[in-house]
Amino acid sequence: MNKYSTGSFSPVLSTEWSSCCGCFGFECCQKKHHLLMNRSLKIIMVVLLFGLLTMVRSYEDDLFYDPLIRFFKVDHSTQMLPEFDIWKLLMNVALRFFMNTTISLLILWILFMKKEIIKISALLYSAVFVVLLMAFIFLIYSKEMGGHLALFYVRRFLIQPLFLLLLIPAFYFQKKI
Repeated sequence: MNKYSTGSFSPVLSTEWSSCCGCFGFECCQKKHHLLMNRSLKIIMVVLLFGLLTMVRSYEDDLFYDPLIRFFKVDHSTQMLPEFDIWKLLMNVALRFFMNTTISLLILWILFMKKEIIKISALLYSAVFVVLLMAFIFLIYSKEMGGHLALFYVRRFLIQPLFLLLLIPAFYFQKKI
């Protein structure tokens, strides 16, 4: 005897059947399964994209010209900035920013699936890039010895996807309101 036939079966199964299928038959069950698959796919895609962000960070020495990486790994509080090609450094910082931004926008799209969020995020990323790049250039050309903490943090915001860590909770909170 089938558990969904008119014979006796537990009320739990009956409740489960009616809550899943109701009067619409199996279509509702299939939609729930489809949504679950979409959610699983979203999680996998977001994890893969975060992995890609991690790979950009892991291979930074091989992918990008940045003599400041080594400079900031040692005690730099009393040293002058090392010699470097300013244009090559700026182009590589910009490339890394745009790579991280593209991956970050993909993550935001997968999480929220709203064009408005992507448009706002792209505008915010553009504004942040312009402001931080100007600050970065100013701090590089200020030739004072030591006191490179501001340069360190401005550079960090440019080369690492920290802005994404602010946007995800902000848009999630806005979505809940």
